[in-house]
This record gives sequence, C-alpha cells and structure tokens, in this order.
Amino acid sequence: MQRLSNEFAFSNQLRQRLARHGLFWLAWILFFAFTYGFLPFGALLQKGISWNVAIFQGFSIAFIDAVLFMPAHMFLTYLILYWLVPRFLLKNRYGFRA
Repeated sequence: MQRLSNEFAFSNQLRQRLARHGLFWLAWILFFAFTYGFLPFGALLQKGISWNVAIFQGFSIAFIDAVLFMPAHMFLTYLILYWLVPRFLLKNRYGFRA
C-alpha cells in the first residue's frame, strides 16, 4: 500500500500526474460545493421549503457554481504555479530594485 501511494504521489509519469491533478480538482469541487452549500440552504429554509429539499437544492446550486468557476480557478492556479513562481520567485526577482 505504501509503495502504491508513494508511486502515486511522487511519480513523474504522465498518467500519474494527470490522475493527481484530476483528484485534486475533484476534491476542490467537493470542498467548495460542501462549504458553500449551506449558504442557499438557510435562505431556502426561510422561504418555507422543507429541509431535505433545501439541502438538495442548496448543494446543487453550490456544485453548479463550483463547476462554473472551475475553469477560471484552474487557469489562475496553473498560471501562478507554472509561470509566475518559476519566473519570479525561483529566480529571486520580487519586483523591487535596491
């Protein structure tokens, strides 16, 4: 089991890397859907909707929002990680001149 998880976490093979990225973004969607699913839940309860329907609708709305915002978050995340960090932080160019 440890060899399998070690291979998954540290492998540079394309298949393993894509699986890691997919797992990360799946966890990201679930986190945001769960976190923001309670916001519409309270408003729906105040309108008199039963709690089980309100939970389903609240989490459905949050899941759709997470999926819709995902491309923008992915673009900004990969821009920062693969372009800004190597270009500026790893070369000690922070933007100020002494």
